[in-house]
Amino acid sequence: MRFVEIDGTLVNADDIRQISYTRYGEVRVEFRGCERACLDANVNNVYEFIGEVRGERHIVQALPNSADAWMAWRDKGSDKHYAKRVDFLALCADGKMRAVCLADGRFVFADDCGNLAGLCHESQLARFPGLEKCREAKE
Repeated sequence: MRFVEIDGTLVNADDIRQISYTRYGEVRVEFRGCERACLDANVNNVYEFIGEVRGERHIVQALPNSADAWMAWRDKGSDKHYAKRVDFLALCADGKMRAVCLADGRFVFADDCGNLAGLCHESQLARFPGLEKCREAKE
């Protein structure tokens, strides 16, 4: 069971049947049993809200990275790239597998890195120019 906040109330995400965005600036949420709620357009980011309901950021299970997946990101202002081995692959509530790294004891999604250049197997890291592996990366 997973809950999301809708208009100040926690609602079981399984009870949501449909979410739509109207041309009048409302977010309409329909629940099982035909109940409806209309939210103002002040929902900061409609797509982020829909992603929260779908469970894009809700980790159901974390699996050790046995596939040897790496993330590479580009240094801002230069062509240099850095790489770090992904710590875990996370199965999220929406059914997608996402790469995550541990930072200060918390999971961080690799694709949240604004300058992410790509995810790949270690053997494909050579495609990123000026690559440098991070110290904590497995050599």
